[in-house]
Amino acid sequence: MASSLYRLKFVYLLSFLSTFHLVATHSFSYLQPLCHGHERSYLLKFKESFVINNKKSISIDPSAYPKVASWTSEGSNSDCFSWDGVECDEFNGHVIGLDLYCIYLHGSINCSSSLFNLVHLQRLNLADNHFKDSQIPSTVSYLSKLTYLNLSNSVFSSQIPLEFSQLSQMSSLDLSFNHLEIKKPSLGHLVENLTRLEKPDLSWVHIPSSLGNRHLNILDLSYNTFKGNIPSSFGKLIQLSSLNLAQNELTGRIPFELANLTQLTALFLYQNFISGQIPFRLMNLTKLSVLHLAGNRLADQIPSSIFNLKNLEFLDLSLNNFTGKVEFDEFGKLKKLTSLHLSDCGVSLIISETSANTTLQKFQTLGFYLCDLSKFPDFLANQDELVWLDLGTNNIHGQVPEWFWNMSKENLEVIDISENFLTSLGQHPILLPWTRLIILDLTFNKLQGSLPIPSFSTLEYLVSKNSFTEKIPELICNKSSPQVLDLSNNNLSGSLPQCLHNFGDSLLILDLRRNAFEGSIPQTWTNGSKLIIINFSQNKFQESLDLSQNKLFGEIPQQLTQLTFLEYFNISHNHLVRPIPQGKQFDTFPSNSFEGNPGLCGSPLRKKCKNFEVSLPSPSAPEESQDLRSPFQFGWKIVLIGYGFGLVVGVTIGHTDSARNQDWLMKTFGMRKLVRGLI
Repeated sequence: MASSLYRLKFVYLLSFLSTFHLVATHSFSYLQPLCHGHERSYLLKFKESFVINNKKSISIDPSAYPKVASWTSEGSNSDCFSWDGVECDEFNGHVIGLDLYCIYLHGSINCSSSLFNLVHLQRLNLADNHFKDSQIPSTVSYLSKLTYLNLSNSVFSSQIPLEFSQLSQMSSLDLSFNHLEIKKPSLGHLVENLTRLEKPDLSWVHIPSSLGNRHLNILDLSYNTFKGNIPSSFGKLIQLSSLNLAQNELTGRIPFELANLTQLTALFLYQNFISGQIPFRLMNLTKLSVLHLAGNRLADQIPSSIFNLKNLEFLDLSLNNFTGKVEFDEFGKLKKLTSLHLSDCGVSLIISETSANTTLQKFQTLGFYLCDLSKFPDFLANQDELVWLDLGTNNIHGQVPEWFWNMSKENLEVIDISENFLTSLGQHPILLPWTRLIILDLTFNKLQGSLPIPSFSTLEYLVSKNSFTEKIPELICNKSSPQVLDLSNNNLSGSLPQCLHNFGDSLLILDLRRNAFEGSIPQTWTNGSKLIIINFSQNKFQESLDLSQNKLFGEIPQQLTQLTFLEYFNISHNHLVRPIPQGKQFDTFPSNSFEGNPGLCGSPLRKKCKNFEVSLPSPSAPEESQDLRSPFQFGWKIVLIGYGFGLVVGVTIGHTDSARNQDWLMKTFGMRKLVRGLI
């Protein structure tokens, strides 16, 4: 009986505790603290100090949106707990995180910004905004609880403030892709108190000299101007798992002390001036999965010790001065290796006849440009995961093998077989089979017959300097948004497909010179197109030139008056300035060919050119053309290319010398011919 009573009391107790838990949970949820009023006020003042304008955005991230649009002091959304990009502590209500990545902020930031009153912040991301070359305010030190700070690609400039050293809780720091520098104090002094810092990214930060922090796990000092030898003291950073010194001006040899970094999984030394041999002792780095040494002056033979790095997944030795021959089968021993780049590294690559029958790993990228190959490597027939294949500038003759057209159909994005001695594409499908192909480069061969049609996805289609004949097939109209079409220096004929005008919003380069095309030219470059280069010279087109409604600025080149065969000429609605050139055929063009350029003057316009040197604006980009959302700020120059029988002018619309625009161009085209190995 007593036992039964005890059990009954126990059940009642459990029921009471369960009920208490439910009530307490509901009550605590109901009593969740609101955002602190003064912190809400700081956030709203921070929002009001900037212009929110997507036209000034420097990002191309399609997911970007102005998060601060949800920040308001009125209505049901006045609690910053519910604001986009704001993270509050669920117990005390303080703002502890701001994720304002790519929200179209445009304006300056200074020491008095209300942002630095949010002293409970632990995480702050302001990446991909536009702070108009502001210096990072010294009052960032007020945010002493920060563990994560990302200011990358946000147009900050000048010296990184000493006060950074007071952020002792910081474990992750990204200041990359700005115009920052570290002079006084040195990097060593700046980070000596940041003992928790594991992932600093200082790419593009100008650092004259540096000494690392031995507690670092990842050290990225790429895209700087370091000169001299790699400090042997880096060998003391024994906790490093990744060391990136790429894109500097380092010279001398690779120090053997780096072999002490036994935790290293990634070593990036590409694009420097490093010479000598690869140290044999690097075989001690048994955890290494990425070794990127491209674009240096490394010499002698590729050491056999590399083939002992059994965990290698990525190896790039391109653009060096190695000598001798190397057997491809040696790389086959590295069973985890999926990316191998030997382009223009100085060696002759020997691929045995038995490789096709050997069970090899599945490669994703292969760079064998200028490797003295005399035939297509047969082992490629069994590769179905390839994404990048470069066989350019070798000694491959004859016909493309039939198996080539079945290789990695669902994965290949880049194919380069340019600068060989190929005469035929063989039995290829009319529409090429690679569904994800982005770049196809067949240039500088001896290929004949009709043009192969690239897949829907292809952005760069390069077939110049061959012997292709017949018309451009209408199937080319199935392409989505091509950026580069180079069909120059062939024997193509007929009229151009009128569907080319569909590509006006995507094309950057269109080169059709030195063919036998005739008829009219589709107006692919009008209405604000993105074209930088147009070349129709040495064909049989009707003579016309229409560059209206673009972003051309500066003066009209005097050389244009040399053209005597233009039937139609239109440069209206641009940003051109100063007098219209006079003489020859220019005297026959009507005024509507020049209208919509407020800075132009002279005949046939009514506006006279009195004192134009003083009153007219200088030939620089107008304010609206400096929209950083556009990849280029257009200037122009006209290239007169051998004008003769039935030729029209070849046109180059050049970009200004803007660092960011050059960066955009490098990212877009990869500078493949110059840095084939650097991917």
